Amino acid sequence: MRPLFFAFALLLSVPFALLAPVASAAGLYEADVPVASQDNSERDAGIRRALQAVLVKVSGSRQVLQNPQLSEAVSGAPGRVLQFYFRSIPLPPDEAGAAGTQLRLFASFQPSTIDELLRRSGEPRLSANRPASLVWLAIDEGTGPRLASREGDAATIAWLEHHAVARAVPLRFPALDLEELSAVPVENVASLDDAALLEASARYAAGSIVIARFVRGGTGEWVGEWKLRTGEDMVYGQGRAPTRAALAEQLVAAVAESLSTHFAVRAGLENAEELRLRIDGIGSLQAYRALATQLGRLGSVRQALPGLIEGDTVYFDLLTDSGIDSVLQELALVPQLRPEGDPAERRFRWSAQ
Repeated sequence: MRPLFFAFALLLSVPFALLAPVASAAGLYEADVPVASQDNSERDAGIRRALQAVLVKVSGSRQVLQNPQLSEAVSGAPGRVLQFYFRSIPLPPDEAGAAGTQLRLFASFQPSTIDELLRRSGEPRLSANRPASLVWLAIDEGTGPRLASREGDAATIAWLEHHAVARAVPLRFPALDLEELSAVPVENVASLDDAALLEASARYAAGSIVIARFVRGGTGEWVGEWKLRTGEDMVYGQGRAPTRAALAEQLVAAVAESLSTHFAVRAGLENAEELRLRIDGIGSLQAYRALATQLGRLGSVRQALPGLIEGDTVYFDLLTDSGIDSVLQELALVPQLRPEGDPAERRFRWSAQ
């Protein structure tokens, strides 16, 4: 027996949860929220707001906060917190270009606790494997639109990324190199012409395309419009805010809600289904552990158990109470997995990134 196969065989007897504890690099189960002070009442209020932020982040939608069961859980958040502490963090520049700091409370919660709260309340979960959204943004401060870039609009980009972290929404921005600038007139972005941007966006292989314009009015207020394109689906939105930072938060929220609509899965408590996956290309213990971790992050999977091992092929038996289609949808977002053969075979090949 080869040493690698022997190591795999030993692992088969270990519970999956011990092999691949859920740990999100994106910080899905933690949040920091602004607080006015470090006194006890502000601490408890901050922990409750942090749990709300985590529930929104994991589900992808603020709609979960309307659920009475989750409202009850939020009220008892201080008894559920895993750890917390206070810290001051730097903020991106404000409208006047001045950067500041803000006192915030950081809190983390047990992933299994959050997942079970959402499951029992009938709310969805958005997988940790979230497709990136490519953001084309035109900014008009009264002198005509320009394409937002990191060089010329660092503060705006920083605020978009700041709010994206809070919602665990991966954002990408175009390089705007010479070739791209000649192929993408600013008018196409300012007019939200998604058809004209499809070819230029293809090089980024993003899961969705965000086309937006921010316009500053004569009173200083910011007005925004945007289109969110995911596949053939299109969502139109608009916002209004006193600052560019607040408008950026509205845009990120719209992206998060769109991702939740397309990719979140809702687990039921009955009618569980089982399916077996075949994954080829697992040639090392490291690859096996990475695969197990990815399967453990799937919101539609209640349990994943390794089955037969043949050479570099591993079979996993998955238990889902969200439906097989939801599992396959989430598997399509795992970057290392490539489908092979007939889709009905549920066969994949592992490709380390």
